[in-house]
Amino acid sequence: MRLRTPLLIGVVVLLGVALLPGPRNAAQAAQAAQGDCPPPPAPQRMVNPAFYRYVQTYDSACASRWNWDRTFDDSTVSRTVDGVNRLAVTASAALGGALASLRVNDKEFLASGGHGASLQWAFHAWNGGGATECYNPTQGGSRPDDAGPPPYHGPSTSALYEQTASGASLRTTSRLAMYVPLSMTTPGYGGCQARDYQPDRSPYTFGLSPYWLNTTVRLAPDHGLSNLDNVVQLTAQLTSEDVRYAHFDGVLVAYLQRDFTRTFAYDPATRTLTGRSGDFASSVPVLRCTPNLLYCVGAYFRRSAMPTAYYWIQTDGPSDYNGLSGAFVEQVTVPATNVGAGGLTRLDYEVYLAVGDLARVRSTLDALASQVPAADIAAVATMSAGSPWTPTATESDTTTGRTSGMATRTAGTTARVEAAPMVAVLTTRPPSGQSQLPLTGASAFPLVLTIAAGLLAMGGSAVFIARRRLPAGDRTRSRAGKSARLDSWPARRAG
Repeated sequence: MRLRTPLLIGVVVLLGVALLPGPRNAAQAAQAAQGDCPPPPAPQRMVNPAFYRYVQTYDSACASRWNWDRTFDDSTVSRTVDGVNRLAVTASAALGGALASLRVNDKEFLASGGHGASLQWAFHAWNGGGATECYNPTQGGSRPDDAGPPPYHGPSTSALYEQTASGASLRTTSRLAMYVPLSMTTPGYGGCQARDYQPDRSPYTFGLSPYWLNTTVRLAPDHGLSNLDNVVQLTAQLTSEDVRYAHFDGVLVAYLQRDFTRTFAYDPATRTLTGRSGDFASSVPVLRCTPNLLYCVGAYFRRSAMPTAYYWIQTDGPSDYNGLSGAFVEQVTVPATNVGAGGLTRLDYEVYLAVGDLARVRSTLDALASQVPAADIAAVATMSAGSPWTPTATESDTTTGRTSGMATRTAGTTARVEAAPMVAVLTTRPPSGQSQLPLTGASAFPLVLTIAAGLLAMGGSAVFIARRRLPAGDRTRSRAGKSARLDSWPARRAG
């Protein structure tokens, strides 16, 4: 689906590799998923609330466990907030390790239909002419991964090496897919052709990119914040094996459910909350909330860690591009310059998300500003030689493309982005007539989620699971019968 933001959300490229035979009947497809997936409700249209929930609310039973030649079970960590509310995040192999679910009790925050949605990291690299969907490394997978029946959670092209849960933390390691793969002959967003941007060699011929991503999502107590159990901390380290590009955007994008219609900007320094409408970039934290303000998500980052970063809110109505489901986006964009060989080869990102009701998220953003000051940390994006990255004074991000299933279009927007953690607030008391307990004003908890998913389908409702082989340089032995990381890394780690 397409987003119109000041930066193009990461796009995953489909693998251009030969596929080995996989299961094609319903029984085999069920074995490839993690449980018994119910059939999609009729009519299969997004105007049907039951079908919207089926597609956009993640269900492990309907998601593939396969990733190339190995399998991973979903990884979930949770935290009890205020003694009664359960905050939980889930990373999915079907989405390349991206966060497919962020829940408070029974309330799902994320819209996870397809490999370009949910909560994930995505990137754009370009020289002249602006960012393009045809060079868009994406955590969740590639655009062709969405082929097949709903809920579009088949295997991801992104190559997942680790997806583990320990304590209150999730960790993933992956080689990112190109959202529009080299093998794709139909144009990407804006009419771009992958062959005009990607060389005809590995890893592009496999639908992969020359970028490696390590992510960590931490809940309390692992994130180390005091009395902020409603906060999710998301960190990522991107390693480039690419040629140098003059312009580079890193994006953490959250696609929220369609009831998150109200948007705000909040300045912790002045404690000023401003209601906003339409698409907008912001230098202060942003929030998305449900109409009754009982469920909100706020984002926060340290400018010292990501000096060029900015916040972005985007709202799109139903269209063919977003599968007629609309797009309700909250993201942090981090522009950089001269990324790749001879320039920056490692970039680090850190964002916090706070969840709860409006009052709770505001108080959480205040607490984050106090505990994680914007200016108390050295910049974390460094060259391999250790030099700090230097942002351009005014970065104009013109983006055309999709972000891992949903695209972001930046039409000549000049904006600056701060890597901000997303934050949401909950209430401590259940509202009248409701069984769910949104977290309220006094508390907030960080949330970090990374999700990625890919899917291939073959006939009817049966999911076609293709066991693919990685490029020779990436192949390592996996632990049989486990959702485990590979035992060793390719030679890229040397030096």
